[in-house]
Amino acid sequence: MTRGLDDALAQLQPVFKQNGITLDTEALRPASFIDTALDNVRNSLAIGAALIVIVLYLALRNWRTAAISFAAIPLSLLTAAMVLDRFGLSLNTLTLGGLAIALGEVVDDAVIDVENIHRRLRENRALEEPRPALAVIFRAAMEVRRAVIFATAAVVIVFLPILQLGGVAGRLFAPLALAYIFSILASLAVALTLTPALAAVLLARAPLPPEDPPLVARAKRIYAGPLATVDRHPRTVIAAVIVLVVAGLGSAPFLRTRFLPRFHENDLIVHYLAAPGTSVATMLEIGRRAMGIMRHLPEVAHVIEHLGRAHLSNGSAPINKAEIDIGLSAKGAANSVVAEQHILAAIEGAPGVRWWANTFLTERIAETISAVTAPVVVTIYGQHIAALNQDAQAVAAALRQVPGTAAVQIEAPPGTPLLSIRLRRAAIARFGFTAADVLSAIETSYASRTVGQVYRAARSYPIVVVLPPALRSDPAALASIPLASPSGMVV
Repeated sequence: MTRGLDDALAQLQPVFKQNGITLDTEALRPASFIDTALDNVRNSLAIGAALIVIVLYLALRNWRTAAISFAAIPLSLLTAAMVLDRFGLSLNTLTLGGLAIALGEVVDDAVIDVENIHRRLRENRALEEPRPALAVIFRAAMEVRRAVIFATAAVVIVFLPILQLGGVAGRLFAPLALAYIFSILASLAVALTLTPALAAVLLARAPLPPEDPPLVARAKRIYAGPLATVDRHPRTVIAAVIVLVVAGLGSAPFLRTRFLPRFHENDLIVHYLAAPGTSVATMLEIGRRAMGIMRHLPEVAHVIEHLGRAHLSNGSAPINKAEIDIGLSAKGAANSVVAEQHILAAIEGAPGVRWWANTFLTERIAETISAVTAPVVVTIYGQHIAALNQDAQAVAAALRQVPGTAAVQIEAPPGTPLLSIRLRRAAIARFGFTAADVLSAIETSYASRTVGQVYRAARSYPIVVVLPPALRSDPAALASIPLASPSGMVV
């Protein structure tokens, strides 16, 4: 869809140029983030697969055993993708991420199986009366079958709690966990069925060296010493393991936790909030000053400001709150945390204005979870507005003293200027007006009303009746609004 929009906007460039419109096609482009995410996952899968092939060959030094082990990767991932499709899940960045995480695990079962088969075949050939190769392969596969099943089950159990998450967390991470679980189970099925069959085809009559590969032989020599020590002191080892487990559990409360990791994004949203009643002109001046500073920062590629809301907009922010969307440059994207701190430090300084920032995806997810773009939300309930405002100010003042708080704001700021209109119904009735007539005239004067259309060539233009800006900004002008009664009298 984004590519189609880019093509359409490219065709409209002459029209934009004639009307003095500047279009930035790279700003606010979520497709760029999606392209980057897919490229990263694709590269991770390719690099991981290549590394596995290299490690398998170096460890086994036999292309047949390496090929049998590597066959588990595409078959397991394809099987998992088919199961995901059966459950109605698509291949998106989360499911692909689950497959990428499982990449190092799906080959384990096959490696364990084929390595044991390889070893038993070598030992069998050294016997004076070797047994049939198929019988050796079957017995070797059965020797490790129970260990492979229990190891896979243990890994799957670790991921099962993620499937119990509800709300947005469940929607985000359940597909990743399912992709991982299906991949592991598919690799188990491959190790139990296809791996012995391939071993029978490729290894039964193949030449096998009598000694272990050099890397495996050296690893065995290094491993033999510590293993013998552990075998001689089992109680000491068990006690040390218990101490380490208890220490690990005891350190859990001191670990920093986040619902979501910090995404590596190239877009940043900077918000600023001024005092209630701040005019549009003042907010624009603050935004222009900030954008002028940002454009000279090496971390910033482009900036766009959003201020005000249309009548039918899905946003509900007041005039005194605005946001600036920033596209980070290559230097800024390399470390978005440092870039965010540098940008906020450069633009802060306007008296009475609070600044804070979030990455685009993090903000949208937080907004979905709590309806606000903040990681921590305190909600105060009550029936009296004045008391709620007072309590909100006290809570905000206390939170600002907590270490680690970057920006504490009250979502419904008190003291917002407003104009309260109360009708004198007796006086209205004496002139023959109704309350609806008076309120309609006020609405027309301040909120505008479309009263007709003007047609020029193939285009139509609405005729809108509204007071000029100078009168709309003067509360005293409200008394000068003319009212026409049904009898034709103007008051």
